[in-house]
Amino acid sequence: MNWLDRLNQIKKISGKTNEEIANISGIPKSTVDKLFSGQTKNPAYATVQTIVNCLGYPVDAISEPYENEKVAPEEIESDINNMFDILYNQYGEIPQAKLDLIVKIAKAILESDI
Repeated sequence: MNWLDRLNQIKKISGKTNEEIANISGIPKSTVDKLFSGQTKNPAYATVQTIVNCLGYPVDAISEPYENEKVAPEEIESDINNMFDILYNQYGEIPQAKLDLIVKIAKAILESDI
């Protein structure tokens, strides 16, 4: 189950409509519609966080748990790319030295047993 499936699941549990979510969160209904339909491939972290919080959950409720399982290298690469998309959407351009450090930290975390 990916993050969008989990987001739709908690939306269903909440019983809220896209219009209600838009009204409560202050996010335009068209953005909410696109997010829940999967049209928005790399939504801004702040948008997702606001919507998840609006549904009564912390943002980690839609995170994919690793639970000490070994992760394939291509999955790690995909996760790192997703992380970069989130960082770019949130902060814009990031200097290469900081990107290198982020990659080292992300790989260490994703390859660890925590």
